[in-house]
Amino acid sequence: MIVKDQRFNDVVATNIRKEMGKCGFSINHLADLAGVNRCTIIHARVARTNVSLFVAFKIASALGVSLDTLTDGYD
Repeated sequence: MIVKDQRFNDVVATNIRKEMGKCGFSINHLADLAGVNRCTIIHARVARTNVSLFVAFKIASALGVSLDTLTDGYD
């Protein structure tokens, strides 16, 4: 069973957008670096999906940050 925690998704989405801005990465560039589909990035950055731990790790690595950075603000 998958439980959707919208607040968690919102925090991750905000942090992905923030880190993308710092790096100056486009959606396509981040998707290429992370090795994921462009739609995965689009949905993750607007909190339309539950991001798996594996995908979150790939996105964080591509952004040069830790998983903690992507979840910063979620208590």
